[in-house]
Amino acid sequence: MGYLGLLDASPTSRASPSIVADALQAVTVLHAWDPLQAVTLWLEDLARCGGVAASCSMPYPLRLPCTAALPAVPRPLPLFALPTLFTELFLQHCERPCSFCNTIPEEAALCLLCGSVVCCMNAKCAEGGIGACTRHAATCGAGTAAYLLLRACTVLIVLENERHCIWGSVYVDAHGEEDHYLRRGKSMFLNSKRYNDLQHLMIRGNFVHDSKVLASLIRHAGRIY
Repeated sequence: MGYLGLLDASPTSRASPSIVADALQAVTVLHAWDPLQAVTLWLEDLARCGGVAASCSMPYPLRLPCTAALPAVPRPLPLFALPTLFTELFLQHCERPCSFCNTIPEEAALCLLCGSVVCCMNAKCAEGGIGACTRHAATCGAGTAAYLLLRACTVLIVLENERHCIWGSVYVDAHGEEDHYLRRGKSMFLNSKRYNDLQHLMIRGNFVHDSKVLASLIRHAGRIY
């Protein structure tokens, strides 16, 4: 039995015309569908197909995506959970040591993928001219990671090929405005929409097509972070 019902249990048999017609119809439908949804369903089907007995003679039915049954993107591991108040977050992590040099960072960077704290732009913590944020991203996010800079109250995204960008803050005041380095001294609250947008950006990885990233993208200087 072949995956998506295109072959039965016999390796020499061919798919019936009706199955081929269904498959062609599915391809036509999927042209206008979110490919992430289609891949998610196919992986689920593949897992189920692998559990069917090899002696089964019935072709495995082809399923088409359904928006009511699937989210807009695959179900990923979420980013690091953040408290509602920035003050609470700051007090929780400002005195944590860097996972590399084991000292309290002057500019602490909280990894939003795993929750680790590393130094940001600290020459003493760099190794071979490569900063702690870049080194951590290589092992935590395959070269890409998002950090919340605790004192600056903003998000730094480190990308491959020595690129980085200041994405903005996921914490805003009561009027929805950012306050870098908390100069105005107002209470800052987690903006769920911004954090969800950041998570979707990290999932999809389409940084070169994101206007917010392109507006502040700096090339060939990311390794100092």
